[in-house]
Amino acid sequence: MRTIAGLVGFHALVLSVGLAFLLAVRLARPRPGDLVRSLGLAHLAGVAATCLASVWLLVLGGTLTAPVFAAIALVLLAALLAVAVLRPGGLRSGEPGPASGRAPSQGWPVVVLGAAIALFLVVQIWNARELPTAWDAAHNWTLKAVVLADDGDLSSGAFRDPTLFGGAHQDYPILQPVLGSGALRFTSRSDQSLLVAELWLLVAAFVAAVAYLLRGRLGWTVLLFAPLAIAIASGPVQGVMRGDADVAMAVFLATGVLCLGLWVERARPGLLPAAALLLGAAANVKNEGTVFAIAVMVVALCASIGRPGRDIRAVGLAAVSVVAAAVPWRLWVAAHGPFPSDVRSLGDSLSPSLLWDSLHQLDFAAREILGRLADGTGSGWLFPAFLLVTVVLLTVRSDRRVHALYLAAGLVMIAALLWIYWTSPQPDVEAHIERTTLRTVTAPMFVAAVALAHILSRLRPEVRAAREAGEG
Repeated sequence: MRTIAGLVGFHALVLSVGLAFLLAVRLARPRPGDLVRSLGLAHLAGVAATCLASVWLLVLGGTLTAPVFAAIALVLLAALLAVAVLRPGGLRSGEPGPASGRAPSQGWPVVVLGAAIALFLVVQIWNARELPTAWDAAHNWTLKAVVLADDGDLSSGAFRDPTLFGGAHQDYPILQPVLGSGALRFTSRSDQSLLVAELWLLVAAFVAAVAYLLRGRLGWTVLLFAPLAIAIASGPVQGVMRGDADVAMAVFLATGVLCLGLWVERARPGLLPAAALLLGAAANVKNEGTVFAIAVMVVALCASIGRPGRDIRAVGLAAVSVVAAAVPWRLWVAAHGPFPSDVRSLGDSLSPSLLWDSLHQLDFAAREILGRLADGTGSGWLFPAFLLVTVVLLTVRSDRRVHALYLAAGLVMIAALLWIYWTSPQPDVEAHIERTTLRTVTAPMFVAAVALAHILSRLRPEVRAAREAGEG
């Protein structure tokens, strides 16, 4: 009973903050039906906001306890509700959805698919009972979550002592351990299955968030959700069961990229703040997330060239917000390091002699990554289909900004991974690449899934007409 009550209380705080955020930026209407449909996006936004604030508190030397987390959530809730009420227009309920001004019935296919995905997630959470802790989680994510739940601060050697905890990757961002420690603290249990359940809830929220953001254009339900279903079913299952952070990072990153794609298609209130918040969260989950989030914002700035100055300024502000979200943890690492790292510093990685001597690493990494992205399994067609569709539509359609954004975002993420592996200091680098590419391609795969869902929806005549009317 304590476990259930604790989880309900913890997630009630998170959801309240997320819903208040959506109301404040006008991504949701103050209507019961719309708020219910937005719960997936609200969960991601709530986790991002509360956990980012908690990370900043820890970096400043504070102690994170259950009452402190509750206080953070309540302060954020009050501030966001104040913004929602006091901004011009107040809590307007007439704000149209991103796709059109009407709310069409999505019919039984959405219900069936939603029920199937929900059943899949329930089964996965149930199977996580008494799950053993995998090596990476035991030495990194779960270890740090348990330490945070016990100590409440960053004073432990798990965060500071590389001689005792060299495998803990003390330079890695800590948003996932902060989230996990909240679940452990509110339930007074130290159980790996709770941490795995939190990751599955993020996956469920991701699917629901994409459905909400693409509401009004789900007539081709199977085409839209097939990429998502395949990415969910074949990609994260093993990663979530291992307690890895790659799926959590991919969830925040892909949803943020979708918000950017919708904004590039047609600027609407709330999309850029949501993108900045979610990408800021991705940057605080993994080092790769930091690189991916900043690179995606650079791509969005390039995709905005030629738009009105206010639009470019808005994207620039979002980009600054993402960088600002990543800075506190990097400053903490700089102040308490140096820590062992599996990547080289930027200065060292730019050495021409190093790059020349490591060309074999680039070749091996390219073959491994491309093999993972088209591995012949159920998800093997997803990234190639994403590349094919975006390239074809770039050549045959006039409204190319959205396609260019998604294509460039996917390619720049692959380029970042290739650079990391090309300059990797690992002694047995080929074994390192073989072990890690299975996880590191998760984010590009999720971005390809949301991109395909959005791009396919743009082909529907009624969606195209509504978009052109809005642009006019």
